[in-house]
Amino acid sequence: MSLTILPLHPTFAAQIRGVDFSKPLTDEVFDEIRAAISKYGVLVFPATGLNDDSHVAFARHFGELETRKDTGATSRMSLPELTDQGNIDANGNIIGSNDPRAQISKGNTLFHVDSSFNSRRASYSILLAHEIPPPNGGGNTDFADTRAAWDNLPESWKQELLQKNYVAGHSFWHSRKKACPEFFAKLEPENHPMSKHKIAQLHEASGRMNLFVPSHCHHIEGLEAGEGREKLEFLYRHSTQDKFVVSVPWKEVGDLVMWDNTWRRCWMAVTRLGE
Repeated sequence: MSLTILPLHPTFAAQIRGVDFSKPLTDEVFDEIRAAISKYGVLVFPATGLNDDSHVAFARHFGELETRKDTGATSRMSLPELTDQGNIDANGNIIGSNDPRAQISKGNTLFHVDSSFNSRRASYSILLAHEIPPPNGGGNTDFADTRAAWDNLPESWKQELLQKNYVAGHSFWHSRKKACPEFFAKLEPENHPMSKHKIAQLHEASGRMNLFVPSHCHHIEGLEAGEGREKLEFLYRHSTQDKFVVSVPWKEVGDLVMWDNTWRRCWMAVTRLGE
C-alpha cells in the first residue's frame, strides 16, 4: 500500500490520505506512517472514523502510552490513556471563562511542546476531533518548524548555542503564568518541579539541528535570570515567525492530527482561540 501525502507547508507538515481505519492496519502501513512522521513531523488524517478504543489501539503502535494524572475531577474520556482537550465539562456544559480550568488552558495558546516540563517527555501526540467548532469559531492548531528556525538563525547565534550547550529549565506553571499573569499572580514557578532539556538539539532522522524553546522554558541554567529570559524570548519569537508556522483547521468529526514531541524532533504547537 502506498499512502498519498499532500504537503501543507514548504518545510514540514502533510495531510495523509489512503489509510482505511475501518480495517486493521498492516505493518507496511505503519512503516509508511512512521517514515512520514519522521520527515514531516505533523500528519493530518481526515475523517478517520476512529472512536476511543480504536484511537488508543492506533496509538499503541507508536510506543508506550502515557495515562492521565488523577486530579480528582470527572473526565468525559472513557479510557485512562485519553485526555480531554475540549472546553466542555463532564456534565456537557461549556466551561466558563473564569473557571480555573479555562485559565489553565490559556497556556495552550502559547507555542509549546507537550510534556516538555517532564523529565520523560512524550514522543508523539495524537489528537482526535469529537466535536468541531462552528465556522470562524477558532480552534485551529498551529505548528512551528524549529528545524527551519535553526537554519535561519544568524551564524553568531548558532555558534553560541553550540559552544555554550545551554540547558533550559521547563515548567508547566511558568507557561500558565505567562499566558494568564493576573490569575496566577501569586504563583511562583520556582517552587514547583522543573525538567531540564538542551536548547540546541539534533534531529537524528535528518541529521539537522533544531531549537527546543517552547513556552515552558523558564530559565537557562548558569545564566543570570534577566539574561536568560532575554535569550529565550528572542529564540521563541524567532522560531514562531509566520514563515515557520502552519495552521491546521479541524473540519469534521474524526479528523486526527499526529505530531512528534521528542527531543530529537522539532515541532511546537499552539491552539487558536475563537471569538
